[in-house]
Amino acid sequence: MITNFSRYGISIQSNADNITIAGNWVGTDGSGTTSMGNSNSGINILGAYNLIGGTGTYDQNVIVNNGNEGINITNATSSNNSIIGNIIGLEPDGISGAGNSDVGIALLSSGSGSNIIGGTTVAERNIISMNFEGMEISCPNNIIQGNYFGTDTSGTLNFGQRSSDAIEIISGGNNNTIGGTATGAGNLIAFTKNNKHGVSIQGGTGNAVLGNDIHSNTGLGIDLGTSGVTSNDSGDGDSGANNLQNYPVLSTASGNTSQINITGTFNSVSGTLYRIEFFASSADDPSGYGEGERYLGFTNVTTDGSGNASINTTIAASVSNGEFVTATATDPFNNTSEFSATVIVAFEICDNGIDDDGDGLIDCLDPDCGTGSNIISGCITVNSCLLYTSDAADDLLCV
Repeated sequence: MITNFSRYGISIQSNADNITIAGNWVGTDGSGTTSMGNSNSGINILGAYNLIGGTGTYDQNVIVNNGNEGINITNATSSNNSIIGNIIGLEPDGISGAGNSDVGIALLSSGSGSNIIGGTTVAERNIISMNFEGMEISCPNNIIQGNYFGTDTSGTLNFGQRSSDAIEIISGGNNNTIGGTATGAGNLIAFTKNNKHGVSIQGGTGNAVLGNDIHSNTGLGIDLGTSGVTSNDSGDGDSGANNLQNYPVLSTASGNTSQINITGTFNSVSGTLYRIEFFASSADDPSGYGEGERYLGFTNVTTDGSGNASINTTIAASVSNGEFVTATATDPFNNTSEFSATVIVAFEICDNGIDDDGDGLIDCLDPDCGTGSNIISGCITVNSCLLYTSDAADDLLCV
């Protein structure tokens, strides 16, 4: 236990490299007493290639109650550090705690980039919760993957950052990756307070926000700049945080409990390949521009000479009727957009004579009525015709 020091709990000095700090309680004795914190940051790092935490049974550091940041990486040469498997802001039990006075993890020097925060396995996950702010980044090329922001070790309880964003990227924060495309790379980012955002990109470009589960934040799930929802512009020629990348415009989301078809349009720079990611949420964001409670999948689109592309993709994913679907776009330079406006998931009801999901196909003529949960009470084929199992007498549809 490292408690009640008048400055830092642990300080790694400049040129002190390749050091491992593991298995410590920094600012706590495990009792929940907040007066055990160190006066400045819990761990201050001026060196490079250091490991904070680890994946072993006893490697986890618990860093809470400190008077400044939980972990501060701030020197011009303090790059390539790894912070994995720690609890930052909660007590050792992972379900209580008062946070650190300022940011959970601060990456604040232009030269202190290329750090790894978390990883794709459960053992590498950091819990970063109840701090003033989760993370602040003003340096390039950091990878933030597989972490829980604003919640407990189960990923369910509300331990949102006390006052500011879960992740904030400011000037100098270029080419960072929040989440990723590998299994387990996505972060859980939830429960911010005071109208603050899940991911706030106020400066910098090339910041990819991919495959994360983002929900229950009082501000936007992703905000570019500082003015709330940013309107799309034709041809996407504007500049700013992440080049103010345009988001998709969704039209429909239809399907059943095993798959979803999503349609829409997209406009951005002409002749360019974009990754479009889709998300579902049980509740809509008050702005109407969704958060992404669950990552569903992606498709790639290429814009034509006018900068336009159509979206029409079917994803094998479990959704519920009445949920909300949203999307983001990421360009080849890893600029990710804000979330799009949401559309409501509509399932086809297979015996009411109405095109419930808006795809132009009614009842058993809709393929959704012969797949997934609808197949039992939906349609079967008899002599090359489709009929309702529940009402075969008057609902024979030959195709």
